[in-house]
Amino acid sequence: MVPHEQPAAGPAAPGVEFRASPRYRVLQRCFVRPPGVEAPDGWRAIAFSLSATGIGVTLPLALERGTELEIEAWNLPDAPVLRARVVHSARLEAVWLTGCELVRRLTDDELATWLTTIAAGV
Repeated sequence: MVPHEQPAAGPAAPGVEFRASPRYRVLQRCFVRPPGVEAPDGWRAIAFSLSATGIGVTLPLALERGTELEIEAWNLPDAPVLRARVVHSARLEAVWLTGCELVRRLTDDELATWLTTIAAGV
């Protein structure tokens, strides 16, 4: 599992990464819902970026900064349900790329469980 590196934004961009932990590229189907929503599925989404402290997901709409979400991995029964807060959203065609900060840092084992999709090719 190799963290993915961010290209510099331009010649003036510093080569310093400010993230608290390495970020990994993933393609994991998941369900996203605001806390307290009892729907069995929620929004169907794709997690595309994951670290011990944050997650990037595609959503069908933009959410306000600070909105709390629950993110459940699809077909990964041992993966914990993540609680996160929206930090930013950017539109990409028909979806919103939404960056979230996890409420609680993932343990190494929890992170490894979410990252099993890389090895499995899901």
